[in-house]
Amino acid sequence: MKLLTIWAVLLLSTTAQTTWAGDIYADGRDHWSLMDKSPINRQLHEQLQDSSQRTRLWQRPDSRFAFMVDASTGGQQSLPETNYDQTRYHGFFIFDSYGAVRLFDALDVNLNLNFLNPSFCDGYRKSFQLVAGMSIHYHHELFAMAGDLLVFNALLMDLDTVTFGEGLLIEQVPLEGFSFSLKWKEMSLSAHIAARVFWHYDDLLMMPLSLFNGRIKLLGAIWYFTEPLPETDGDALDIFRTSNKIQSYFPFVGISAQYDWKKQFRVSAEYLARIKSQHVSNAVLLRADLMYNSKSRFNLHLGYQFRFYQKEFAPLDSLSSATTAPQIPQRENTYVTNSFEYMSLSPWYNQLSHTAMTEVQLNVTSRVQLYYELECWFRWVFNNSADERVLYLNKRRRAPGVWKDIFFDVGLRYRLSRGLPHRVSVFVSNKWVASDVEATTPMQVRFVTEPLYGFELEVFL
Repeated sequence: MKLLTIWAVLLLSTTAQTTWAGDIYADGRDHWSLMDKSPINRQLHEQLQDSSQRTRLWQRPDSRFAFMVDASTGGQQSLPETNYDQTRYHGFFIFDSYGAVRLFDALDVNLNLNFLNPSFCDGYRKSFQLVAGMSIHYHHELFAMAGDLLVFNALLMDLDTVTFGEGLLIEQVPLEGFSFSLKWKEMSLSAHIAARVFWHYDDLLMMPLSLFNGRIKLLGAIWYFTEPLPETDGDALDIFRTSNKIQSYFPFVGISAQYDWKKQFRVSAEYLARIKSQHVSNAVLLRADLMYNSKSRFNLHLGYQFRFYQKEFAPLDSLSSATTAPQIPQRENTYVTNSFEYMSLSPWYNQLSHTAMTEVQLNVTSRVQLYYELECWFRWVFNNSADERVLYLNKRRRAPGVWKDIFFDVGLRYRLSRGLPHRVSVFVSNKWVASDVEATTPMQVRFVTEPLYGFELEVFL
């Protein structure tokens, strides 16, 4: 707490900073990495005004309509002379489309239609799927208070990518629900409620109070569970609930802080406590990032994050595997180090980790780019001295224990036309999204971690 107090004083002594996420309401994407970022399903008009989107076909700032498409096709195959299986997306196409209608200045209706076929081997259109999201975004300046406007935001249903605080509890998770906020000067008070977060019968209410344009956030959350389906009925559809009766709830309280210097260097921290039956479990996140962007030749990101999750921090009292969906290739553009990975083991074990992240992009010519992404994750899983429980997991892992993982993605990109983003990529990676036959099937594992090669053609409309 002393460290957070000192940090808060330092932040308060600086001038107000504008953040990349400040122009898009509740933007949960990670802007401190070089990995690709998909559009977000709201405020398309504002996103199209960004300089990085200047090549999009739809550039009509006065229109009530806005439209964007990320289209790709490719495959993910095993390397020669290896016995690894190809992934579900071994021959795919994706047409990820975003449309918006601004009915009047304060109200947008947004629709994200992601058409995909993960496998051409299944036969003509047999495995074709549609992952859709609709959001209504109301944003209105209510009235002036002490010379500054009070701004109200309401976002209904598709929350898209959600990050709570700095990502200690929820980080870059696609969710559905409701979101409301009031913003005045450099302060905002929000309430976000999402259903089906990591388990099929959970709901999460998040209530951040943001100060000084998000440099400090006071965090409160309640993770609660309704009655699950009877075991005899199974949960194949994974969507029906027997009732709305709340079976248990878990409050979380904490604080986060972040400071960035000219969008080149950032430090951030977050502390949360889970309070249940007079028992407190703690979790801490520390992160630092350095970004260097050269317009013509070289881009670099160096990052580090520390995470600690005390035993029983997760919102469950017994072991239960967390799951997530939809499993689509765009989710490969996130770090493996994520709160999701700690939740299932939390009822039995303390977990501590160090992660080093780096991405490099080298523009050899105006069309040819070499790149790599590297994530080194060192994780300690341990229990209290009086607890001798042992758990064996996939990959022949044993808990308690020390786990070391390195994830990489290295390849070459070729731009099809000078000055346009459309490109062909060939790369080798060991971080591939793990999907069932249907992309919407909740998965206990986020990534396939076998070294494979991929090829992809991407077009941005």
